Amino acid sequence: MQLLERVHLVQFFLFEAQTLELSPTSAIIAPNGAGKSALLDALQVVLLGGDRSRIRFNAQAGGSARARSIRDYCLGTWRSGEEGRKRRTATTYISLVFRDQDSGLPLTAGIALGASADEPDHRVYGQYIVPGVALTLEDHLERANGRELPLAWAGFKELLARRCREAGSGPGPELHAGSERFLKDLLLRLRAAPAGQPDVNAYRKAFQNALNLQRVEDVDLFVRTLVAEDRPTDIARFRALLDTFRQLKEKVEQVVARIAAAEGVDAQYEKIAQQATRAASCRALAAEYARDLLSEQVEQAEAACEAAGAQLAATRRALGEASSEQAALEDAHGQAQARLQGSAGYGEQAQIDELAGRDRGELARLKRELTRSVGMVREQWQAACSSSMPVMLSGTNTGLRIDPSISISSPRRTWASRWRVLTTPSTSCRPPFTTGRRLWPPACSSARLRSRGAARSRTTTSMRGTISETIWRSSSRNTLRTIACS
Repeated sequence: MQLLERVHLVQFFLFEAQTLELSPTSAIIAPNGAGKSALLDALQVVLLGGDRSRIRFNAQAGGSARARSIRDYCLGTWRSGEEGRKRRTATTYISLVFRDQDSGLPLTAGIALGASADEPDHRVYGQYIVPGVALTLEDHLERANGRELPLAWAGFKELLARRCREAGSGPGPELHAGSERFLKDLLLRLRAAPAGQPDVNAYRKAFQNALNLQRVEDVDLFVRTLVAEDRPTDIARFRALLDTFRQLKEKVEQVVARIAAAEGVDAQYEKIAQQATRAASCRALAAEYARDLLSEQVEQAEAACEAAGAQLAATRRALGEASSEQAALEDAHGQAQARLQGSAGYGEQAQIDELAGRDRGELARLKRELTRSVGMVREQWQAACSSSMPVMLSGTNTGLRIDPSISISSPRRTWASRWRVLTTPSTSCRPPFTTGRRLWPPACSSARLRSRGAARSRTTTSMRGTISETIWRSSSRNTLRTIACS
């Protein structure tokens, strides 16, 4: 709560420069005409913002016609005429110093006025609120030519700004040019509770009624006539307001029902959101696991790639070495081939290979013919052995008998001995037997084969040389051996 503790009056009415110290138990007691009403009017000027339409000077006398004006208070006029005026020009300051009973911080609020005997009305220089600063009477004065004079308004504003900076109470004083704004800010500063919002109109009415200083006989009448505002009841408007309140009640009930339904939907959506969050968390964990797995696979692939790279490098080195070795071998082969071609007998060997290649076809043909002849002989021989009869070859009786004791499966040695007996030359040549296309003597078939092979060998020798003769003899010998074994 704010408590008024000091009032500074400078060139107000008959006070040239005066300070009134107040306390919770202060009282103003003086005879009539001593200036009690002037003090109350000074407070009224500040606390109503200097609004002439709201101010009622000398209110305790009922606001009589002889009540003074703000100009009269500034010039110090106590009666009409030049002799009834204290000063021709005035710079008036009225400052009220409050102090917060809880925090102890001061607050100064006031108004600066000006008036002249040559002007019909007063001037309002400004209204000020200085938080955190308790102004003194000396702050309103200056000394000139040994006299104390009111400080000019421009200099006073500079002094207020300096005092605010010294007190550290914010950016500076609050200066107002209008009474309405000044009064709202002053009531806001003087409010009892921080959350309170003062009503300016109610404050003005209560202030004006308090200045009457009349005895209160009936509190109810005092409140109804002096405190409460005169507001006659409008029945039609009241009914309209009642209907409006009923509609508002229905709307409120509908809104409450909708809010309840919305809360249910919100709860469901919250559950869905939780499930979605859980699902997203699971997906995130799965993605993280997959990422870790892929990271491991990437690491393994990188390791395998490094190993493959190392193996590839080793293979390339081995390939290079093998290529070098192949080149060296090819050089050695070329050198050996050159030495072979330059050696003695290389040309003769090439000629021998060429002759042997030409004779291989003829030898193959002779081999096929001999193989067919041997097969026919073997078949006839086996038939003769199975019948134990004289062999008749191609319708001719050769006079030979086959020993049935000799079987086909007898050892090769027995058959070889018997073959030598059969192939021994005889003086008497038996009639020949046929082998299909040619006739051969039965007793001298072996000798004739040998002689014919020798003749062909000699003929071939004369035609093809020593190598061909050797190959021919070897082929004939193999043929005879085949016949003997069969």
